Amino acid sequence: DHIYALDVDLVGPGGVFQRINLAQTAAGERALTCRLTRPANPDAIRARQEATAELRDRHDLREALELAGGAVRA
Repeated sequence: DHIYALDVDLVGPGGVFQRINLAQTAAGERALTCRLTRPANPDAIRARQEATAELRDRHDLREALELAGGAVRA
């Protein structure tokens, strides 16, 4: 568990997870939970920031992934 997990409601009702979760699959929800509750090393953080920067303006890709995820969940 992350050192701040007890200070901030990360995964409980009305917590951070519920407010930011856009995952379309159970695997995506598990991945987000892990990101919120487990510390990451600096290299992993930088890699995530770089990936986010690459995808930030790719609205077409994000929409396609959301549609594909919705089909998986349905």
